Amino acid sequence: MGIEICQNSAIDDWDKAQRLADQFNLRALHKRLHQFARRYYPAIRHFPVQYHWIIIQAEYAADIIVFRQACLQDIYGTLTRTAIHAVKADNIAPFLGCKLILLRMM
Repeated sequence: MGIEICQNSAIDDWDKAQRLADQFNLRALHKRLHQFARRYYPAIRHFPVQYHWIIIQAEYAADIIVFRQACLQDIYGTLTRTAIHAVKADNIAPFLGCKLILLRMM
């Protein structure tokens, strides 16, 4: 898959990206994690147990991808009004690597 950087997006073939996500093999991941556990914690070989692998945190992207400006025009007003009311500086600052400092007026 080729890559073209556009803002923070690095995908140029969305259909292929979706196919790759659909083919994600959780069993293969568990097998690989067991291999790592045996390699880096060899004492596990002496106990009749295995690790139980779970995903406790997963990120689901809420990005909106619009390929034609005309499609965006229909939702632009609602989208920007919602963002203005829902997203605050303390949501954005950590994403940008910044720390907010509260200043009190006397």
